[in-house]
Amino acid sequence: MSSHVSLCFLSCRSVIGRKLKIRKVLSALACAAACVVGTTVAAPSANAVADGYDAVFEPWSAEVLIGGVCSGSVLSDRWVITAAHCLGNSKGPGGHVKIGERAQQTFNVDRVVREPGGADVALVRTDVSMGVRPIMLPSPGPVPNQPGQFTGWGHARFPEKQGLAFVSGPTRGPRPGNADMFETKSIIGHQEHGDSGGAFHIGPVLYGVLCSSSGKDAEGRTMANYTKVDQFLPWIYGTIFTQSWP
Repeated sequence: MSSHVSLCFLSCRSVIGRKLKIRKVLSALACAAACVVGTTVAAPSANAVADGYDAVFEPWSAEVLIGGVCSGSVLSDRWVITAAHCLGNSKGPGGHVKIGERAQQTFNVDRVVREPGGADVALVRTDVSMGVRPIMLPSPGPVPNQPGQFTGWGHARFPEKQGLAFVSGPTRGPRPGNADMFETKSIIGHQEHGDSGGAFHIGPVLYGVLCSSSGKDAEGRTMANYTKVDQFLPWIYGTIFTQSWP
C-alpha cells in the first residue's frame, strides 16, 4: 500500500474509531473506501453521488448567519473562522453562530474581524463561550498530498453534509487579497451555496476556508477554491490570543 493511501486510511481510522451511530459508521467507511481513488479505482462520476454523505459530527463545525447562510470552523472558545464575503457589509455586532449536530445551539456575534490584506477570510467572535472542542490549525507548509474532507451547512440542511476531495493545485482564478489559495476536485459530493467559509480538513486539522466554486472539470468533478489557512497564522493567533478586545 502506498504512503498516500496509508495516510488517508489513518485519517479515516480516527473517525471510525469513535462511538458512532450505525449511519455514521457507514459514512466513515465511505471515507475509507474513497482512499483508494487515484490508485486502482476510478473516482465516481458526478451523478454517482449527487450530494455528500451525512457528516460525522464534528463539534467545531459552525453555521454562520451574518450576511446570509454560511459555514465556519470554531478555533477557540469564542472565535470562528469563515470567509470574509460571508459577512456582507457587517462591521459587527450582529448575526449568529450556530453549533451542534442540528445547529441547535445559537450564539450572538459581538465582533467581526476581516483579514486586513483583503483575503477572503475573517474571524467572528461570539458574545459567550461556545464550550466545544475547536478544530486544529495547521503547521506552515503545503497541504498534504492526500484526500481531505469538506464540510458545510449549505441551505441549513440537516444533518450536515460532508464530502471528499483532493487538492489539484493552486487556484487558477481570482485570488482576493493575492492570498495563496488552492483548488480541490471532488471525489464524493459537491460544494454549494451556504458552504462558503466551510473547512477543507484532513482529520481534525484545518487547511483551507472555502471561497468559491468554479464549475466542473471534463470528468464532472466540482472544482472549488480554498484560501490557504497557514499563511494567516500570525494574524489568527494575534487576533484571538494577543489582541486586547473590549
